[in-house]
Amino acid sequence: MDVALDGVRWWSVIILDGYSRTMLAGAIAPAEASWVTLMVLYTACLRYGAPHYLISDSGGAFTSNEVKAVLKRCAITPNPLVSTHGDSDKNLLETHFNLQRRLYDYQLAHTTTPTELEQMQQRFMTIYHTTAHYGLVQAGFTPPIPIRVLGDAKGRLYPPDELARTLSQALLPRTTNPYGCVTLHSDHFYVEAGLPKTQTLVWVYGEQ
Repeated sequence: MDVALDGVRWWSVIILDGYSRTMLAGAIAPAEASWVTLMVLYTACLRYGAPHYLISDSGGAFTSNEVKAVLKRCAITPNPLVSTHGDSDKNLLETHFNLQRRLYDYQLAHTTTPTELEQMQQRFMTIYHTTAHYGLVQAGFTPPIPIRVLGDAKGRLYPPDELARTLSQALLPRTTNPYGCVTLHSDHFYVEAGLPKTQTLVWVYGEQ
């Protein structure tokens, strides 16, 4: 989904479990970029383990060399959707998600800051995966609630330090200092005022 704030379009990347339809992780960023995908993938794998496949659209956020390299190291097979090939089974999930997302467009449109947008997205995700879904009713799940259908299911679990090493060429976990900055080697990067002692992920590619 995308929302405009002060002329800047903010993008949301969410990893959705296809079986239970639970949102495993999500993030808001001012760009549809590979670092957003990697951050969300890291969070999802940390919480629920690595999947065997990642179905996505064919956008650069999912098909960049950085993302493909991380998927290879995590033994995740990329499976990008190619619209000209039909792929109706994959489009079904995207259609389902878009219908649910439309129910929250009004609230998202009335946010005025990135922090509010992030909070609203997290609220949407909580409501989404704790509410009964018609598709799960049709499939015969009782109760037809995504997070309950997912239950204790996990993918391939990596120890946190191993997972961090697997993504180390792209993502580095850091905690902000009292001034809202993170340190990488001898460099200091400003994150946001008012975020002291907050867990963050630093994305590194080349010299960026």
